[in-house]
Amino acid sequence: MMKEIELKKIENKIGRYLGYKMILNVEQVLVQTGGLKEGVAAKSPLLPTLVPTKPPADVIKNSREESIGILRKTVDKIERIISPSVVEDFYVGFNYKTSPIIVNLKIKRDVHLSNAERGWLKRIIAEDIRLPVELDVEVVPFFPLFVFDKGEKALSDEMRSTLSGIREIYKRSPASKVIIESYPGAATKKERGLAEERADMIGMVIISDFKVPRENIEKIIHRGTLKQATVKVSVL
Repeated sequence: MMKEIELKKIENKIGRYLGYKMILNVEQVLVQTGGLKEGVAAKSPLLPTLVPTKPPADVIKNSREESIGILRKTVDKIERIISPSVVEDFYVGFNYKTSPIIVNLKIKRDVHLSNAERGWLKRIIAEDIRLPVELDVEVVPFFPLFVFDKGEKALSDEMRSTLSGIREIYKRSPASKVIIESYPGAATKKERGLAEERADMIGMVIISDFKVPRENIEKIIHRGTLKQATVKVSVL
């Protein structure tokens, strides 16, 4: 709104120009957004709303969850193909200078993974995510070696707990075959006898506790010795 002193100055200027005194009669109207409303201050013009950017941590977290979610579906498909082997863990990453997606699989498996098998794993992943893939596969056994002290043949509670994983493997893949390989700790008749007893004991635990049929179990007693009496349990 124009102030009284500003109107007076305008009157004087126009009067000097015309050569006589004059009085201005000015009606002032306030124009504002939304129409003319007397006595209400005009609002500032509307500006575009700026959406705040997400914090870097949220962006990375969302990207991680989405990437893992997509790859998890592919991993489920792979596990159905490679059963009884399982993907224990996997990693997905991005390289700053190269375009392929980096995928690392950690597979529990007791047989060698050939180059051809690695190739079709890579192809399955690439086709599912529709991006080039750089694949690395780490193969680890289902079970660690079971090592016995000299003259010992009983299974410890820890050994039994470790072997319990066979129950889930057999449930997932009933055609699986369990191979029990027993190595004596010395080249003596007594140690070879203990090696056979250890294999028999492990076999009985697998049959009675984890419900694997006897015909699915094969025992091998090696003549060669290791530094300590050892039993290897594999699932094929």
